[in-house]
Amino acid sequence: MKTKTSSIRHLLAFMTALCVAGGASADGNLVVNGDFETPDAPVSPGYICFKSITMAGWTNAGVRDSCFIQQNTDVFAGAYSGSQFLYVNDFGEANTSAQQSITLTAGTTYQLSFEVSGFKARSNPVGLLVDFGSAHHALTAANGGGWTGFSYTYTPAANGAAVLKFTSDRNVGVNIDAVSVVALPPVPEPESWALMLAGLGAIGLVARRRA
Repeated sequence: MKTKTSSIRHLLAFMTALCVAGGASADGNLVVNGDFETPDAPVSPGYICFKSITMAGWTNAGVRDSCFIQQNTDVFAGAYSGSQFLYVNDFGEANTSAQQSITLTAGTTYQLSFEVSGFKARSNPVGLLVDFGSAHHALTAANGGGWTGFSYTYTPAANGAAVLKFTSDRNVGVNIDAVSVVALPPVPEPESWALMLAGLGAIGLVARRRA
């Protein structure tokens, strides 16, 4: 009886190890200050802007500023999460950008997610260019203060730093919030599934013999 019980325990431990290896999530969000809650923008005037420098993980480049916006539902929009978001392309100059460098591992698939909106009081759509490593995306989102979510996957071919860059491609400011880059768990290989099924069958066999 003890031998059978020990066998079942070993099989269960093995199955658990397979499940952990196949479904465990990697590290959390790799983006620094992806919710733009740092630094605190003053309540009046409600924003803090930076140009051609790095502030709280993000580097601005281009003709105009990028700004950390304190939630202001009358002019910009309410933040998607927390109380602040990033406004790229101050004064409506295209090609203004905000970016940061993220270290990635070759062969790992990463998911980039973020939210986009425009001024609450404007109706023309906003445009945004998104670069992540060697991947490039061009997207549009409605103005009017509502948020639209976007998500892309990217698998780098080599280890090292990859630039995540948001660039306005129209003469309209664009709001960004809740930016995240997370490593997706690897998909178990066929051999792992075969071992898992064999383990389940062995557990069933032992259980029947005990009965």
